[in-house]
Amino acid sequence: MGERHVLYKVGTTSETPIAWQPDRCPNPHLCISGATGTGKTYTIRQIIEAFSASGISFTVIDIHGDLGVIDSIVREYRLGYGSASGVNPLTVNPDARYAGPKSNASNFIELLNELAGTHKMGPVQVNMLFNVIMDLYGANKIRQDDPPSWAQHTYPDLKDLERFIGYKYKKLMIGGSNGAADHEIDKLQALYRKKKVLEKLEKSHSPDAEARIAETISSLVRLYEEYLRKGILHDPDFLTYSDPKGLVGLRNRIQNLNNTDVFVKNETPLTNVRLNMKYLEDEQRKLAAYYTIKRLLDRFTRAGERGHVRHYIVIDECSFFLEVPRIEHMIVRTVQEGRKFGLGLILATQNPLKFNNDILLNTATKMVFAVEPVVHRAVAKTFGIDEGRLRKVEPRKDCMFSTRPLNGGEFYLVRRY
Repeated sequence: MGERHVLYKVGTTSETPIAWQPDRCPNPHLCISGATGTGKTYTIRQIIEAFSASGISFTVIDIHGDLGVIDSIVREYRLGYGSASGVNPLTVNPDARYAGPKSNASNFIELLNELAGTHKMGPVQVNMLFNVIMDLYGANKIRQDDPPSWAQHTYPDLKDLERFIGYKYKKLMIGGSNGAADHEIDKLQALYRKKKVLEKLEKSHSPDAEARIAETISSLVRLYEEYLRKGILHDPDFLTYSDPKGLVGLRNRIQNLNNTDVFVKNETPLTNVRLNMKYLEDEQRKLAAYYTIKRLLDRFTRAGERGHVRHYIVIDECSFFLEVPRIEHMIVRTVQEGRKFGLGLILATQNPLKFNNDILLNTATKMVFAVEPVVHRAVAKTFGIDEGRLRKVEPRKDCMFSTRPLNGGEFYLVRRY
């Protein structure tokens, strides 16, 4: 098999052609930054078209739904109401090295709290949500102490979690033992219906109605007392889920999070797809992006090390996601580890100052388009660009370009093709 030539023609400097060749770089990642209308979106489209010809695939996270990448290469998938598939935060990495259901439950809860701002869950709610997720996994025969059980064709989703929290609440309020609650509740409801019938008899002045009603109520009370006594003494749920109002709050939180039915069992294939997140709320966008990146990094890590990049994750307006510490950490982890497994990142933003040092140090190629004059000095200092040359960059015509194989990563003022 012949040597492949993955190449994107950036432009010229002093009539010398300049190109980006990720296979020649110490890592395949790219940072693109510049003000609105300076050429970022056009550049992303060109890169996808050029690299796909060499067999590289893409997952595009499109926050505004306006990248408009060629559909024949990267098909659009709209995340929102009526979607046939989506993203499932409760999917477990089946690799035994990654701590399984417990790790996944903890990550999900910590991310929810980061996204919640000032309305974070307290320790009691965090503990209840962790336990209800682990119980839900257990109900689906996914057990922490049995790593082979982590590999499933489908996993419970947020709709299942919402229902399961409701079940726990009902059990806490009415009673019943594990596996028999619904059956026992049916008994109580039957007695209640009988009581209502007897109340009607009382109105008819039947001679034995009062005694029969009293007997039924007495039976109901005895059964309910036995119910609670069994639960409190023998069922750990009565200790674990000790706050009914907290359970209601958790159920409402999960219900609101999944009000567009995006977080479902049937997950969207992530090869050559553009995830249009225009119709999602900000919290949903961030959650979907996190689990998309995580799922891809997990997949390529399991597949083993590769010599060259095979797939790119493109994140448009990545500064929106970098403001969440757990998502920032996932992006940093991908730029640090993805190279070994053939996974590359293309990060685009209007604000180049949002890139932290870990991202800049682990990204071998950078393109800086025209930026607002107020940040010229800060951008020049952050990227090591001559400020005078940065001021000469014209929107849609030029960019400052740096790639490690070209004079050790020195920035060049490049005239675009």
